[in-house]
Amino acid sequence: MAVVVQKYGGTSVGTVERLRAVARRIAGEVRAGNRVAVVVSARGDTTDELLALAGQLARDPDRRELDQLLATGEAQSMVLLALALGDLGVPARSLSGGQAGIRTVGRHGKARIGRIAPRRVTATLAAGTVAIVAGFQGVNGRRDVQTLGRGGSDTTAVALAAALGAARCDIFTDVDGVYTADPRLVPGRASSTGSPTARWRRWPGAGRGCCTRARSSWPPSTAWRSSCAPACTTAPARSSARRGPRTAGRRPPAWREERWSGSAR
Repeated sequence: MAVVVQKYGGTSVGTVERLRAVARRIAGEVRAGNRVAVVVSARGDTTDELLALAGQLARDPDRRELDQLLATGEAQSMVLLALALGDLGVPARSLSGGQAGIRTVGRHGKARIGRIAPRRVTATLAAGTVAIVAGFQGVNGRRDVQTLGRGGSDTTAVALAAALGAARCDIFTDVDGVYTADPRLVPGRASSTGSPTARWRRWPGAGRGCCTRARSSWPPSTAWRSSCAPACTTAPARSSARRGPRTAGRRPPAWREERWSGSAR
């Protein structure tokens, strides 16, 4: 059985209907014989609403307390999705970033993933259960919750996929392709390619090949074609004349696909 990581942004899990649609997609992946780990963002405008609420109570909110508050957005999403999967007869367990073994370093609000010890995620998958992980967060050495800042859930998904040795990581987003510019900032001038054309770069710290794809969430029956295979699972060929036998036996680097539009979380 292959391990597959899927990531869903806030819009993709923003309503009951969309949560059910996501659950059906995940159930289909399970029926295909794969072990599935899912990373979710906070639903809809939950994060903005929590920030606004904190701002009404404190002119300069404490960063630690703000991280504790914001992390609850992803916690809601993971539990609701687990319930939706259970209703379809698919066993699922929700895990916070800390429970999933994500250890962070740095400042509150802008932390970085230091390492991932995904033992609990691995055990959940081995039991035939879908692991649903809260994105955008982890815990530091003091066991305090820290958030990862912009793009934190995408980062969580790709890093978790590398730690699990996943066959692929699918980043689901609610746009119809990769745009030449942010259509919210450049209205009328941004065009969509309709496909996940993007640049590939090495993912630092990943020890094995992992294919990362950007896919469209809606409608559920469509998805961008993958442009990652086979480069994502095999390192680019190197000249044996230059490198000699030293290249033999090396594990291929992991790769990631950069997205230029879609959810920021």
